[in-house]
Amino acid sequence: MRFFILFVLIATSYCATSAEIDCTFDQENQIEVLKEMMAKHPGGTLNIAEKTITWSEKNKVTEYTYGGCAHIGATVTVSQLKVTPRNEKETFRYARELADRYWDASIAKILSEALKNKTFRLEGGLNMGTYHIAHESYSMLYLEHRYENSRETVKISWLGNY
Repeated sequence: MRFFILFVLIATSYCATSAEIDCTFDQENQIEVLKEMMAKHPGGTLNIAEKTITWSEKNKVTEYTYGGCAHIGATVTVSQLKVTPRNEKETFRYARELADRYWDASIAKILSEALKNKTFRLEGGLNMGTYHIAHESYSMLYLEHRYENSRETVKISWLGNY
């Protein structure tokens, strides 16, 4: 899964920088979305080439990625030092908070309802895995929760199916 997302992001980056390729999704609009996110949540560092915003705090890094060429999507990743990882209930609550904060309300609602109703496919172990959510509008929609070497990572991501 990680390699697929990396591939998508590399392909997206290539598409965004190549003048020879006509993108389905407006590249300038994506930059405006990122700038609006920066205005809404100041204090981050915007990297237009990578289409990311990074907020760094003590022991915590939040990264928001938005964009695409042939496909469009968004990812929010929070990595922080923690003595113990969140349990599943706490992870779901945190994922909903992240979706509400960084995503469009309609996408956040789909994620929230799927987690609430437990309509997902779990890959990996309970509390430490990837929760895949099936929805006709998204080729990928998931929550990933990892804990390793006292570092917890919570990631939510979607890739549109349009």
